[in-house]
Amino acid sequence: FSKGLQGWSVEVHDGASASYDVVDTPEGFRALMVRVEELGSEKWHVQFSYPGIRVVEGKSYLVSFKARADRETLVFVSLRQAHEPWRALSSRVELLLTPEWRNYTVVLLAAESDENARLDVTNLGAVKATYYFADFSLRLYEGISLKEGESLEEGSIGIFTLDEYGSRTLNARRDWVEFLWSLEERYFREMYTYLKEELGVKALVIGTIVGCSTPNIMAMLDVVDSHAYWHHPAFPGKPWDPSNWYVINDPMVNHPEENTIAWLAAKRVWGKPFTVTEYNHPAPNMYDAETALVLATYAALQDWDGIFLFDYGSLGNWDSRRIRGYFDIDQHPAKMASLILAHAIFVQGGVPPAEKAVSYGLSREGELELIVEGRASSWWLPDALRVGMKPYMPLLHKVGVSLNGSTVTMEEPASRVYRSDNGVVAWNCTEEGRCFILVNSSRVIALVGYVGGRSFKLGSVEVEVGETLLNGFGVVAMIVLEGGGFEDWSRMLVVALGYTGNTGMEIREYETGRVVVRVSTDLREVEEYHGKITCSGSWGRAPTLTEGIEVVVKLPEARGIRAWSLDNRGAKAEEVQVSCEEERCTVKLGLKYRTIWYLVERG
Repeated sequence: FSKGLQGWSVEVHDGASASYDVVDTPEGFRALMVRVEELGSEKWHVQFSYPGIRVVEGKSYLVSFKARADRETLVFVSLRQAHEPWRALSSRVELLLTPEWRNYTVVLLAAESDENARLDVTNLGAVKATYYFADFSLRLYEGISLKEGESLEEGSIGIFTLDEYGSRTLNARRDWVEFLWSLEERYFREMYTYLKEELGVKALVIGTIVGCSTPNIMAMLDVVDSHAYWHHPAFPGKPWDPSNWYVINDPMVNHPEENTIAWLAAKRVWGKPFTVTEYNHPAPNMYDAETALVLATYAALQDWDGIFLFDYGSLGNWDSRRIRGYFDIDQHPAKMASLILAHAIFVQGGVPPAEKAVSYGLSREGELELIVEGRASSWWLPDALRVGMKPYMPLLHKVGVSLNGSTVTMEEPASRVYRSDNGVVAWNCTEEGRCFILVNSSRVIALVGYVGGRSFKLGSVEVEVGETLLNGFGVVAMIVLEGGGFEDWSRMLVVALGYTGNTGMEIREYETGRVVVRVSTDLREVEEYHGKITCSGSWGRAPTLTEGIEVVVKLPEARGIRAWSLDNRGAKAEEVQVSCEEERCTVKLGLKYRTIWYLVERG
């Protein structure tokens, strides 16, 4: 720091308070002093970095510096992008600072190349402390094969910890990764043989999961499986602390190229059954009505073999009549009603599979190379996304990993409407921040996302959707229960719903505690807020409230149509007004019926 803070970037965010000063130390050198006086809501809210560094994929970089703090505390050092989307370019190394000056050396392996990377020092916002840093240097590093005292012949090679993995030579890293891969492959192979041949197990044997293991290993078993959550609860302090957590309140429908569908589709292996045995958009995300319909629609389009939401509900208290936690399905009216629609789409073939299939080659050797080079990590081991799959491709065609084949490329979408090749599903993002998914098949019509205030002509059926609490976000779906399709039907289920929450539930901004919404029957509008939210300590009470939506459905029939609202058990409750003129009947669904689903019959 002989030139002060020239070239360095210092940051303080969101309620944190800290100062950065270059000082002369009693030891005779200049140092950066960081004094943290107030903590923000995240540990990274106090950090500093050196941007403008060029890094090369697969190369190791030796970082050395002196540091101390006025109390023992951890800091994190890594390489990251110095530009959006601020992605990590290396693993993160944790270092313990003490009141005494110490020399620190870390080796960071670049997982990808970047012309504007930064050396990042963070976690300074974890505690109120005063930090000192000096004599930073960064240079290319070829690494070492064996550390002092290690011998292959004597079996004394230590575990390559993540912190020091990048300090080994390329050949040493390759040997280590191949050893781990072979060890895991042998475990699953031996367990499978034991279960099938020695115990005579008839059930399907499934490994957990592609993402935590690799496609080539998991494909040795009967079924390939994976899991996904849209914005899983985060716990900045202690894991699973019920008093300190948040979810990001963001609708997945607004992210056609960054979502769970791409994540899951990238893990499917051609020639093996594929299942998703954990999935959810956890509460209190206000947009969680999209959960089951989006998964079922694209699982059907991809022709997967099984999908499971996690989880049905907490043990006991089965009649709570309120959402009890992040993952509840059984007490969540929007998710439970959506399961009927999901069944029609996925099990009954309401959405047919895509017509074209795209393969992404990923051999055993390819998996090893990705891991060796640091381009794969825990929870995201090699998959199709790692070998060139564009995130939008599963919205258009069937996709999967080919263990022995090569990659097949396909055309890119011409617009922000991602239409499946069979024409049944369209993810429409022509209006930024107000996207929606449209399903239009012979037996299923579904509108998911920002459909409020819009009209849709879907073959012979017309649908007009009213405004909603969430600025137009909602779900409207129609399925033929009896009959050949919308041209020849006798009974039809219509579901129209929006926001769901418990009575008295208080949703707050995580960082500030500001109340975003209090759930009640008097609620008429909800602030559109897409940041971190929590309802810690305020999950509310029974009953759960679900928003009904004003919908007008126009059907090509001039006589014999009747409609009813349904009660919570699915029985007919109140007859709905139907008006017919010329060759069209209009069914008006609305709030006055105090329901989220309706039965329409044609005599």
